[in-house]
Amino acid sequence: VATAASPEGVLVLARRRRQPWPTPGPNDLYLYLDGVQDPVNVGILIRSARAFGLAAVFAGSGTADPFHPTVLARSAGAALHLPIISSSGEEFIGWAATKGVHLVGTNARGTPLPQQQGLLMPAALVLGNEGRGLSPDLTAACPVRYSIPMASGWDSLNVAVAGALFMYTYSLLNKAP
Repeated sequence: VATAASPEGVLVLARRRRQPWPTPGPNDLYLYLDGVQDPVNVGILIRSARAFGLAAVFAGSGTADPFHPTVLARSAGAALHLPIISSSGEEFIGWAATKGVHLVGTNARGTPLPQQQGLLMPAALVLGNEGRGLSPDLTAACPVRYSIPMASGWDSLNVAVAGALFMYTYSLLNKAP
């Protein structure tokens, strides 16, 4: 049954339920994955979202199945403890606009993360595809964009590493009093 050479020895059998779209609380932080294709990255991002207290993860079009065995293994079970909603970018942008969720994009040309002073909340961190970054529609929908400064001559990080750094920073700066 296991897909790994050295399985954990745990078997889960569950019915997959469609998650309802959340009603944001005043300090909620969400994660939207825009075409993140590698199941390892998706699993690590879901695990990080759970670790840093995010309210839900949205798996956008083109994103690896959040319940793929590799994603579940890399999420260390976090995928079973956090709402995960599959949606298109258009549906997500509409939900955010209707619910007052501020969209924050990530890209190499954004404001350096150390200059971030806190987010208008509730907010959603939008991470793009490993190769192309954010889609044009989501880039346009994110009035705020941040980057992670790196050593001269280097311009990218793995999306899971970058996402974890952003989530950690935002979770620290935006804690409820």
